[in-house]
Amino acid sequence: MPTDLTSWPGSKQVTLSWTAPRSDNAPITGYYITVYPGGKSAPVSGAATSVVATGLTNGVHYTFALRAINSLGVGSAASVIGLPTNIPPQTTPAPVSTSHYIRNITGNLTTDAALMRSMGANDAAHNPSGHSYLILLQIGGQDQADQGVLLSATARYVTYSAVVSAMKAYLDGYHTMQKPYAPLILAVGTNNDVDVSASAGVTWARTIVSPIAGYATRYPGITVAGANDMEPGFSASVGATRSWLSGYLSATSARFVFNGSADGCSTARAGAVCNNGWSMADLQWLSGGAAPSRTISLPQIYNYAMPLQWKYISLTGTNAGRPRINFGGPLTEYTACAQARSCGSIGNVDAWNRLWAAISSTPATRQTQLPHGTDLRIN
Repeated sequence: MPTDLTSWPGSKQVTLSWTAPRSDNAPITGYYITVYPGGKSAPVSGAATSVVATGLTNGVHYTFALRAINSLGVGSAASVIGLPTNIPPQTTPAPVSTSHYIRNITGNLTTDAALMRSMGANDAAHNPSGHSYLILLQIGGQDQADQGVLLSATARYVTYSAVVSAMKAYLDGYHTMQKPYAPLILAVGTNNDVDVSASAGVTWARTIVSPIAGYATRYPGITVAGANDMEPGFSASVGATRSWLSGYLSATSARFVFNGSADGCSTARAGAVCNNGWSMADLQWLSGGAAPSRTISLPQIYNYAMPLQWKYISLTGTNAGRPRINFGGPLTEYTACAQARSCGSIGNVDAWNRLWAAISSTPATRQTQLPHGTDLRIN
């Protein structure tokens, strides 16, 4: 009989996952899944450890019975209850998830794993059911020559492989405490302040994001994206930054979370210039224009000017016939600034309200929802 049968509900569907039973003398050749009410059965591959049951009705309790098949016949059923539901659009301030400037991993796989498992479990425990969440783990700048990163605002070097191991441990911990109806996008981020090039973008996709995303497939309700804090104030030129994103997008199908700022951009008109030779058109391209269907824009909203900057950056695109930016919600650093005592940020609920008001003020940038809100802390 399959063990550890669990259900993860979504809209009009339930994802089932399980551990295959031991069957040394007669290998498993397949499964039957039966859904009640209705009693309809369907075959499942013997190599599978998960399946998505679709065509369900939201709000109805379903019982799923799973039986293994081998040459000896059909085994006993494991069963679980699932309740498909639809998470409503977020038109009021989103529950605030905790994101992290990662500074405390060391490259020691044992201690890093324990630390990150604990962090993941703690974050999940604070994210209630009925909402979707986006959490950013901001790692730091890439050191391509040494195949590693310099952790955020530090000189501590950690290899790419150690970062991947730490992120997998975070996912393990998060899964243990994740609530039903609370799907997560985990964004693993770098910045445009150290080694920034097309090849660095490819490396972030293939060496960091793809292995973590592949690992996350064992956990229904968790998806992994790459992220980059792209700012005119950092060291890389806009050309190098655009090359990084092109490299990243070419090397993975994973989503991209833009989480930068709009240094020096206008708060009153579209199409203007920003600091250090950047333009609003550049930021529109980086924050959504390059890949509208794959990009979630999570702009830094630390003060009252920033929501207006992003409204006009989105308008820069729509005025040129391009899609509006897909804003996921505001990124704040209220907690990090309190920890550091050296910066300032408005709170995330205030930031959500101001970003929502700014993009709702004109039909060209208006959205049906703003699903996320997340606040950075230093760890």
